Amino acid sequence: MRSPPVVLVVEDNSELRHVLKEALGAEGYHVLTTRDASEALELLRGTHVDLFISDLTDPKDASEALQAVRREFPKVPVVALAEAGHHPSFFFAGWQNPRGYLMLPKPFRLGELLALSREVLGPAAGTHQAR
Repeated sequence: MRSPPVVLVVEDNSELRHVLKEALGAEGYHVLTTRDASEALELLRGTHVDLFISDLTDPKDASEALQAVRREFPKVPVVALAEAGHHPSFFFAGWQNPRGYLMLPKPFRLGELLALSREVLGPAAGTHQAR
């Protein structure tokens, strides 16, 4: 994994996208952002990414994007941000092994996403984690 790890955030809400970028950046990660899945796939095809965090507001678009990420980048861990009530099986139906794909229901606390990111990536170089 590169130092600092690269996180790609897909979020259509510009305010939330900015908050996530700032918070993950403060953790020491290099953060890239896009508004939608098509932009994200284009970016993924040209850039190394260590963690893919995607909003699942539009289930059809999100499902297609996750299928493409899984097919083209099977080793990139995914954190899916979904409205409460969307069960992971809706997005990961038919997948033989959804390992590496985590679901965080909205609304979520920023600390939950940061903890999940640290769990997947470990702390970024140069950060001091409280023990």
